[in-house]
Amino acid sequence: MEKNRALQWHPGFRAALRITLREEMKYLEMYEEYQLSRKPLQIDILIIKKTDKVMEIDPDELTITFVCSHYPDKMLRHLEETRKIYVEKQGQGIYYLKGDAIPIQLLIVPQLSDKENYWIQNLRTDLKAGGEIRNLMENYEKNRKSKDHEAVMDLITRANREQMEEEKKMCDALKELFAEELKEADEKGMAKGMELAKRIFALNAQGLAAEEIAQKCGVTKEQVEELIS
Repeated sequence: MEKNRALQWHPGFRAALRITLREEMKYLEMYEEYQLSRKPLQIDILIIKKTDKVMEIDPDELTITFVCSHYPDKMLRHLEETRKIYVEKQGQGIYYLKGDAIPIQLLIVPQLSDKENYWIQNLRTDLKAGGEIRNLMENYEKNRKSKDHEAVMDLITRANREQMEEEKKMCDALKELFAEELKEADEKGMAKGMELAKRIFALNAQGLAAEEIAQKCGVTKEQVEELIS
């Protein structure tokens, strides 16, 4: 069954990361499943600043980031006791590990800001049916033509299948409950649309330009041209 299959989080996370960094991507290069050596040793994602010069990026600017589904309390206590590495909170769900040669950053997905890291923050298995999932669907609807958004949404849907099905049942129940109201509204909308179309055709027959028809009917010039073409 689907819920028993291991979810492939990497493709969805990479897509969410590209969405989150979209304004900075023109300055960055992203390498996925990057080979660190000839032996089978690799890192999930490598992001570097674009540059044509060798050694332009200071080694002190290198950062290792771990993305976690929960706060790794035991591991962090162990690191503090054995390596003297301590944690410093930088923001919602963002922690720095200080004391190592290379700066380390932790991202705790459920704690991340849903404003700055919306799609990454939703990469989890405990979304709630109702407002949370409806808000997610509305945000996806605005970006459904994006391949990255499609990949992220596919993963979120698989990771929250039960909640998604519950939300669908709720929506179906509401549609059934308000079937008559929806039908009436649909019929009214269709009738109004027919009247508007008739008016546009009539004005076009009178020789009015598409731009003038649009102004008189409260629609766009493109909509008029599409209808009369």
